[in-house]
Amino acid sequence: MNTIYRFLDSNNNIIYIGKSIHINERIRNHRHLVQECYDNTSKIQYTTFDTQNDMDLAEIYLISKIKPKYNKIYKDNNVTIIIDELDYIDWYDYDNTVQDDTFKYNRFNDEKGYLFRPAANIISTFKINNKLISMGLSHVNIGKLLILAINTDNDNMISHYYNKKYHPAEISHISEMINLCERRCIKFIKDMIDIGVIAETCSNTKHHVEIQYYLNPLYFLSSKYLSPSLYMLFQKQINQVLPDWVIDRFMNFTDMIE
Repeated sequence: MNTIYRFLDSNNNIIYIGKSIHINERIRNHRHLVQECYDNTSKIQYTTFDTQNDMDLAEIYLISKIKPKYNKIYKDNNVTIIIDELDYIDWYDYDNTVQDDTFKYNRFNDEKGYLFRPAANIISTFKINNKLISMGLSHVNIGKLLILAINTDNDNMISHYYNKKYHPAEISHISEMINLCERRCIKFIKDMIDIGVIAETCSNTKHHVEIQYYLNPLYFLSSKYLSPSLYMLFQKQINQVLPDWVIDRFMNFTDMIE
């Protein structure tokens, strides 16, 4: 696994940051630092990434920003851009009795789903606009999608908030959000569905059929987690970027539900 690990002292200060694709072996054979560093280490934590590029970028960013006492390379770099995904990433306590497979399954929660946002391709995060433009979207339409992304619940459903609850946004609500008449709003939503940026679902309530609209988490994600229901809506596209073990977990999860 592509892993970033960090050493913390008794005051929870980060004193060293490193990376490895074989974390257990790396920790067992860690001998290159001064003895003082190991003596001062009271806890080791780790987090993982889907690609080596993401891991490499994370190491440079975190060392440059935090400047741990016992790191030498990248320590003198100046941070010129903030990467939210790395500033709020989840860290796990390292237990040297566990095996590599245990690391990845800590990132899948049967209720919440896959810890997708910190593991998303960080480099590509800065290229989302270019991706959407390459799909034929104008800057104006990308702006409309960004407005909708702000108005989503924790499962990426486009919502309007009242009475302290999120409710599915109807066309009338969406048209107000993006400043379009309802006729043009319907066309905009249909165009976004056609290219896979938005998905539409229907559910029956006691009084009427409720239509819900969801944003593709590859471009906009309101939560750290990719839920099983959101995965199923955009399964074909999302499978292209998910590790095989995550796809297997989602498929096993949906089989249990059925």
